[in-house]
Amino acid sequence: MVFRCGLEDNTAGLQAEKRKAAWILGPHPHLPGTAGISLNGTGAVRGFFRDTGWARQARHFEPELAWIQHALAHVAPGGPVVMLMPPAAAARPSGRRIRRALVAGGTLRAVISLPPKLAAHYALALQIWVLSRPEPDRAHSHVLLVDTSGFTTRTARAADAISTWVQVQAVVARAWSVFKSSPQLVAGTSDMAIAVPVMELLGEEADLTPARHLRPPSLAVASQADLASRRTDLASRLAELARLLPQLPQPPSGDGAPYRDASLEELAQTGALVIRRAGARPADSEPDPASARARGRVLTSQDIARAVPPSGIDEIIIDEVRNSAIRAGDVLVPLIGRRLTARVAGDEDVGAYLSPTVYLIRPDVAALDPWFLVGVLSSSGGGRQAARMASTLGDRIRFDPRRVRVLLLPIEDQRAYGESFRGIWDFTRTLRAAYDEGTDLVRDLIDATAAPFLDAQDSAKARDAVRSS
Repeated sequence: MVFRCGLEDNTAGLQAEKRKAAWILGPHPHLPGTAGISLNGTGAVRGFFRDTGWARQARHFEPELAWIQHALAHVAPGGPVVMLMPPAAAARPSGRRIRRALVAGGTLRAVISLPPKLAAHYALALQIWVLSRPEPDRAHSHVLLVDTSGFTTRTARAADAISTWVQVQAVVARAWSVFKSSPQLVAGTSDMAIAVPVMELLGEEADLTPARHLRPPSLAVASQADLASRRTDLASRLAELARLLPQLPQPPSGDGAPYRDASLEELAQTGALVIRRAGARPADSEPDPASARARGRVLTSQDIARAVPPSGIDEIIIDEVRNSAIRAGDVLVPLIGRRLTARVAGDEDVGAYLSPTVYLIRPDVAALDPWFLVGVLSSSGGGRQAARMASTLGDRIRFDPRRVRVLLLPIEDQRAYGESFRGIWDFTRTLRAAYDEGTDLVRDLIDATAAPFLDAQDSAKARDAVRSS
């Protein structure tokens, strides 16, 4: 019977650690007929145990480890315990003593780091711990550590998670199969798995996080030709920045007569513009036969903030009323950001669709110049008017552009201001591209410079490992 609970080398030193492990884990009768236990320890309750036989440290500071002890006490010798664990349990200082006991006693068999967001309700890279109650006269020399957190899921949708689970299962199953037959060969099967000798895990920290013990993958160094080409491109972009550097604004001319203003919501009511957001997407389990669907490009608020083309690809509803595609001249405004930064849709935006975090403003160009509107929205004053301070999200602010008020200047004056705002936008976009390209080039230049002596160091370590084996 497998019981499931829904709660959230023979050296003298090793023998000493095993004696400590026996004292900490302690002898407890197992549940008759219980062949194995699986637990979800991510919601373990602190202070649940009243049995004074359990370590006080585990009860109060390491509830997940206390549940491991509890489960191990109720399986027969050799019986498996599989537990879903928070990543902090593998490294918290308060649990060092118990982790050492689990390793030294031959109880811990494997720790597997899962991809972030693989479980729909957890953004962390959770871990699976595989343990077994020690059997008399049978010692385990290694612990299997697997890190699959490099696989990432974009969303918590089941369709995305299933394919990732398949990948994770394949990596873990292959590593476990090799581990059971020959632990020394695990590292040769995958960059994501390694069998670590027990003595190496009994150090000061007793850190069981798999990524801490895996050998780093071979460094992929950019070629000299690639670095030279990118260096030339960056030099050209930096030269372009000097040409695009905006001029200082000129003092206003005219009699300074006041103009009326109106909020974007009021202008929408008069038909001078249209404000839209992406329509709510029906759940996959509730098909909408009236709306066709297709995969298409999606513009996000991060794309607007970074001044880059639409980066998302997702299933979209093809409906001009509920989910209009972006047109040239549309004004695009983020719903959430550190500051409001709008832009006019360019050629790279046309035909893409809005994510739920983007507003679309479609002005009547005979009455409102799009670039003038972008300048007003992106100004500090426009951002203050649009900010909904009661809806802040950490260091980010939720915006409602309908609250922003716009001076109703003559269209000729709007277009003159619009040209200035457009020049500032061109400079901003080029500056951002130069920063991104420069950052990538600097990282690759550092790697290319360090590669020769790092490769020599890795080769020396590999030779030493071969000799020692």
